[in-house]
Amino acid sequence: MASTFKVMWLWNQPNHLLLGSDGENYFSGLEGLVKDGVFSEAGNLHYWPSGYPILMWPLAELSTTYFPFFVGVLQIFFYSFATYYFAISLQGSKFGKIFWPAVIIVTFNPMLALNASAIGYEVNAAASFLIALGAFFKFSNRQDKNLKNPEIWYAALALALATFMQPRISVLAFTFFLIWALASFKRLVALLMIISTSAVVALGPLFMIGRNVVANDFVAISTNLGTTMNIGAGPQSTGGYTNQATGVPCTPIEGDAAAQDSHKVGCVLSWYKENPGLGASLFLRKFTYHFSPWFGPLANGTTARSPWLDIHPFKSTVQSQEGFNLVYGNTGKLVSWGWLIGSFALMIWGFIALWRLKGQAQVLAALLLAPSLLNALSSLITIGDNRFRMPTMTLSILLQLFGAYALLSKKSFKRWASLDAKSS
Repeated sequence: MASTFKVMWLWNQPNHLLLGSDGENYFSGLEGLVKDGVFSEAGNLHYWPSGYPILMWPLAELSTTYFPFFVGVLQIFFYSFATYYFAISLQGSKFGKIFWPAVIIVTFNPMLALNASAIGYEVNAAASFLIALGAFFKFSNRQDKNLKNPEIWYAALALALATFMQPRISVLAFTFFLIWALASFKRLVALLMIISTSAVVALGPLFMIGRNVVANDFVAISTNLGTTMNIGAGPQSTGGYTNQATGVPCTPIEGDAAAQDSHKVGCVLSWYKENPGLGASLFLRKFTYHFSPWFGPLANGTTARSPWLDIHPFKSTVQSQEGFNLVYGNTGKLVSWGWLIGSFALMIWGFIALWRLKGQAQVLAALLLAPSLLNALSSLITIGDNRFRMPTMTLSILLQLFGAYALLSKKSFKRWASLDAKSS
């Protein structure tokens, strides 16, 4: 089987495969798993987090020809289940009045729905947050709230899956449960919930560390952080991906991949410390790139393979010179800036509107905004990439929806406020 598993033939079967941005890297790691097992020394199993290739591995063992198709179908089912679980949970909550627009926006958002079939972790993570949010809604309707409630553990397992695919999500997951616990329990019980859910979420990163210890004899989840940070730093950097970026000065050292990665991280952090002005400018650019549109003059990221961009309504427009000038000229820039600022403003207004309702709505406001902003902050220390927004998109677009609903339906928000006051 190992001899037949080659990345090259995947290009020749477009009906069986939609490559995500890091598709080749995942397949390279997967090839090592098929050939040598879980403790393979393949470079892309430690350079990139090994969780996502490991999840694909059983399907590759079943069929090296059709497994990408199986992965896509499985991911579509997972995202569909997440939207269903979220929908029934929302319907039973006091925010059920927003049921239909919320379900429609998470189910048919083109970037999320179409990318569910692509090889990549992003939409799976977005689905995991949707399950966690649905679990919170169900938990909130309970009269007997305690640590035995299954919804807590449904959410913990969902976010553990997301963290297994992308370890940096562990910080977002910890924040999610921190808010949930402090809002639901007194100190000791809240502390127990935070510790126990964090332990579940940490299983994935701990497994990857153990795998790398056995396979490569070093302690690391992955070894690409220094390189990624270096692309987004330095006097020549734009904050995003560019062929001209040279990174920061960093004298090479001897040592294993983990030691070299840590050394690069130190070099980048030292550069930011010595160049606060340039660093602040880069942080602002990265923040803008993180929330940039998927298409147009402000778009910045690694989403070029997205199925949504293949059928984007403006894609055919830019084929002519006149259309190109329209989309990438002043009109396109005005529309793009309006989209970027407007969508972020709706997020903030959605948070403010929910926070004003007090009680349960304040908890929801924090659960939606905190992971979304923390996810954006992770771009600041690495690379500004709108693809990195996708794991928390289910949260941010719901926050935008609440913002729009608050602007258009203030009476409904007042009714929710009075209901919450009665229940408190």
